[in-house]
Amino acid sequence: MRNRHRSMSIQNRSLSRKFLISLALMGFIPLLMSAYIVTNSLRSDPMSWKTAVLILSVTFFAGLMGFGLSRGALAELRRVVRYALALVPEVRSRQPVDSADELDILAQSFTHINDKLQHTIDALEESKRRLQASFYQIGVALGSSLDSKGLSQLIVDISTQLVDARRGSILLATEDRDELFLSAACGLTAKQGNDVRVKFGEGVAGWVAQRAEPILVADIEKDPRFNRKARKGHTGPSFISVPITLQESVLAVPLMVRDHVIGVLNVSSKTDGSAFEEEDLQVLVSLAQQAAVAIENARLHGRLNTGYYETVHALASAVEAKDPYTKGHSDRVTTYAVATAKRMGLSAEEIATLRYAGALHDIGKIGMSELILNKPGKLSEQEWEIVRLHPEIGASIIRDVEFLKETVPIIRHHHERYDGKGYPDGLGNSSLTMLTHIVIAADAFDAMTSKRSYRPALTTAQAFKELRRCSGTQFDPTVANAMIRT
Repeated sequence: MRNRHRSMSIQNRSLSRKFLISLALMGFIPLLMSAYIVTNSLRSDPMSWKTAVLILSVTFFAGLMGFGLSRGALAELRRVVRYALALVPEVRSRQPVDSADELDILAQSFTHINDKLQHTIDALEESKRRLQASFYQIGVALGSSLDSKGLSQLIVDISTQLVDARRGSILLATEDRDELFLSAACGLTAKQGNDVRVKFGEGVAGWVAQRAEPILVADIEKDPRFNRKARKGHTGPSFISVPITLQESVLAVPLMVRDHVIGVLNVSSKTDGSAFEEEDLQVLVSLAQQAAVAIENARLHGRLNTGYYETVHALASAVEAKDPYTKGHSDRVTTYAVATAKRMGLSAEEIATLRYAGALHDIGKIGMSELILNKPGKLSEQEWEIVRLHPEIGASIIRDVEFLKETVPIIRHHHERYDGKGYPDGLGNSSLTMLTHIVIAADAFDAMTSKRSYRPALTTAQAFKELRRCSGTQFDPTVANAMIRT
């Protein structure tokens, strides 16, 4: 307070000096000049004293008026300076004690304000750029095959980067929307992230989900909305929770459902230890609107794929029901093929194709006679010719099903060989895809390790030995080696 008064007195002294100068210029000097003129005039041409007094009075009051105007202008200047110092305290701290040039202070203040505005503009531009980049990433994810869990992890990572948070998480609502479960997180310990489930209305996330309102808390210990139980698990005082809500204005597509919360996005603990600000909240609210669309689309895509696979599995089961010796064969072929593909580092999309192809590779047997499929002895040459048609029949059945089009060449060629001596087309290595080579090996491996009416099953070691022996002739060497190491 003492420093403040001292600064004020410095300003007053400066203003007083200027005021005295103004008084001299606008008051006393004109008055003295008028007195001099009147005195000389009376000597040379005497006039009435009334006229002289009138001239001097007019001059005096004119000077007094100028003094008043000057004082008002200086008072306004002092008010502006005080406002500038209050607005930009950094200028006061830099101003020397023995200097109080108001114009200099104003110049410094305006320069500092301009610098701060430019800094704010630059920060907003950077936030805009980062937000646009984040929306682009989510847009790319929308066009990919990410599942809801993988997409949730991407959104959490983006959110924590955008607001410089150490920890973040997404809790998604269950189908009946009465509970939240942890879908993705970063910065949490294994214990913190283990089987997290929150009822709507309970805790911070439950509070946000129930009210469908975002929340910014600077210090949870001082926030009256949350009791001690609700504070449990919050390692930092400042955090943001945002509802992930499907809105008509966001989706605006036929897949629209009534507005509802599908999850909650949380961030906590700024990397620099400061509290989150309103700008951080608005950024995450914008991100959550995009996230809602992306996550819901991923969920719908997942449900669609599940429905597809259940349909495919039902078709495979119908085939196997005709042949008791091959019961479970399609499931086992799929398991061996997927394990081999993972060992080889194939993509998620390729593995998904293998699941369908493995389940449906023998779909062509669905129209064959049970007398041939269940014959206890060896098949005749004519019967073998009929059985050898099943890859072509299977491919023709699947050919017009859009979501299974990638499996058509695999189904048709799963009895081809690496050396080109298989059927139905006699294609060799370069003409067959890697996915086809994997199903060829997986189908043969299960056939070798399964019991038939005309021979016993081979052991796993014996089957591996056969894979090595036929590597480079019947089987692709890379595939055979990967299957053995699986």
